[in-house]
Amino acid sequence: IEDEEQKKLKASAAYLDLEGDKVEYDHDANTYTTTGMAIAHIVDQNATLEAEEIVFFGVSGDVEARGNVKITRDAVVTDGEV
Repeated sequence: IEDEEQKKLKASAAYLDLEGDKVEYDHDANTYTTTGMAIAHIVDQNATLEAEEIVFFGVSGDVEARGNVKITRDAVVTDGEV
Protein backbone atom coordinates (compact mmCIF):
# COMPACT_ATOMS: atom_id res chain seq x y z
CA ILE A 1 0.00 0.00 0.00
CA GLU A 2 1.43 3.33 -1.05
CA ASP A 3 1.41 6.30 1.28
CA GLU A 4 -1.10 8.95 0.17
CA GLU A 5 1.53 11.68 0.62
CA GLN A 6 3.67 10.02 -2.06
CA LYS A 7 0.80 10.11 -4.59
CA LYS A 8 0.55 13.92 -4.59
CA LEU A 9 2.21 16.45 -6.87
CA LYS A 10 2.75 19.77 -5.12
CA ALA A 11 3.73 23.17 -6.46
CA SER A 12 3.00 26.86 -5.90
CA ALA A 13 1.18 29.35 -8.09
CA ALA A 14 0.71 33.09 -7.78
CA TYR A 15 -2.21 33.37 -10.18
CA LEU A 16 -4.41 30.41 -10.98
CA ASP A 17 -7.59 29.85 -13.01
CA LEU A 18 -9.44 26.64 -12.04
CA GLU A 19 -12.09 24.79 -14.02
CA GLY A 20 -13.60 21.33 -13.93
CA ASP A 21 -16.73 19.22 -13.74
CA LYS A 22 -17.05 20.10 -10.05
CA VAL A 23 -15.43 22.92 -8.09
CA GLU A 24 -15.88 23.22 -4.33
CA TYR A 25 -14.69 25.95 -1.98
CA ASP A 26 -14.01 25.31 1.71
CA HIS A 27 -14.29 28.69 3.41
CA ASP A 28 -12.77 27.58 6.72
CA ALA A 29 -9.68 26.00 5.10
CA ASN A 30 -9.60 28.54 2.21
CA THR A 31 -9.18 25.74 -0.35
CA TYR A 32 -10.65 25.12 -3.78
CA THR A 33 -11.01 21.51 -4.92
CA THR A 34 -11.67 20.77 -8.58
CA THR A 35 -12.58 17.26 -9.74
CA GLY A 36 -13.58 15.57 -12.96
CA MET A 37 -11.98 17.17 -15.96
CA ALA A 38 -9.88 19.38 -13.65
CA ILE A 39 -7.72 22.02 -15.28
CA ALA A 40 -5.62 24.72 -13.65
CA HIS A 41 -4.28 27.50 -15.85
CA ILE A 42 -1.16 28.77 -14.05
CA VAL A 43 -1.03 32.16 -15.70
CA ASP A 44 2.21 33.46 -14.16
CA GLN A 45 4.09 30.36 -15.37
CA ASN A 46 2.46 30.05 -18.81
CA ALA A 47 1.44 26.50 -17.84
CA THR A 48 -1.61 24.26 -17.71
CA LEU A 49 -2.10 21.50 -15.17
CA GLU A 50 -4.63 18.73 -15.81
CA ALA A 51 -5.54 15.97 -13.33
CA GLU A 52 -8.44 13.99 -11.89
CA GLU A 53 -8.31 16.24 -8.82
CA ILE A 54 -6.63 19.59 -8.21
CA VAL A 55 -6.58 21.36 -4.84
CA PHE A 56 -5.55 25.01 -4.45
CA PHE A 57 -4.61 26.18 -0.95
CA GLY A 58 -5.44 29.88 -0.85
CA VAL A 59 -3.33 30.83 2.16
CA SER A 60 -0.04 29.35 0.93
CA GLY A 61 -0.68 29.42 -2.83
CA ASP A 62 0.22 25.73 -3.05
CA VAL A 63 -1.36 23.48 -5.67
CA GLU A 64 -1.80 19.73 -5.26
CA ALA A 65 -2.75 17.35 -8.10
CA ARG A 66 -3.72 13.66 -8.12
CA GLY A 67 -4.48 11.11 -10.83
CA ASN A 68 -3.38 11.20 -14.47
CA VAL A 69 -1.38 14.40 -14.02
CA LYS A 70 -0.36 16.31 -17.14
CA ILE A 71 1.58 19.57 -17.14
CA THR A 72 2.03 21.67 -20.28
CA ARG A 73 4.45 24.59 -20.12
CA ASP A 74 5.72 26.45 -23.17
CA ALA A 75 4.59 23.57 -25.45
CA VAL A 76 6.51 20.97 -23.38
CA VAL A 77 4.28 18.22 -21.99
CA THR A 78 5.06 16.19 -18.86
CA ASP A 79 2.64 13.51 -17.73
CA GLY A 80 2.38 10.62 -15.32
CA GLU A 81 0.28 8.88 -12.74
CA VAL A 82 0.55 10.60 -9.37
